[in-house]
Parts: sequence; structure tokens; C-alpha cells
Amino acid sequence: MDDDWPAMDRGIAGPSGAVKQALDRVHAALVSSEAQGDGAVLSGMLRQLEVITQSRRARLVAAEGAVPNVIWLVLLGGAVVTIGFTFCFGA
Repeated sequence: MDDDWPAMDRGIAGPSGAVKQALDRVHAALVSSEAQGDGAVLSGMLRQLEVITQSRRARLVAAEGAVPNVIWLVLLGGAVVTIGFTFCFGA
């Protein structure tokens, strides 16, 4: 939260290297403890780590706020058709 969220607020939506390293360390710690603990507990912790990683990835994509070029093309084309259609009723 201390690295990614302020960057997203400033409009810098790139992934933070420190956060990626922290997630990698957590993953490495879970994988290295595989033989020590219960398999069901480890599986649940790995699943939660995957949820955290997917949520972070979704936040970064949403923070970009960019409209794809295809959508701009559809919007502008629709605007031209709509404005052009109104000239049919002007006569």
C-alpha cells in the first residue's frame, strides 16, 4: 500500500519493483516451507497469495484509466453518424 497506491494516485500506474520483490519473497518462503507444514494449509496460503497477486494486477490495470483505441474509433464514428443523421431532419 505504501508504494503502489500513492503511485496510482499520482497517475503512475507502473508496477513497483519493491512490491514485486516482496511478493516473490513471500512466494519463495511458502514454497520452501512445503515439506514442513500441512499440505492443505500450504495450499490455502498459496491460493490466498494468488488472489493477492491477481487483485494487485487488476488494480494496476484499472489505474491506467486508458481508453483503448478501438473504443475511441467506435465513439467518434458514432458521433459522426449521429450528427450526420440530424442534418436529414434540417430540411
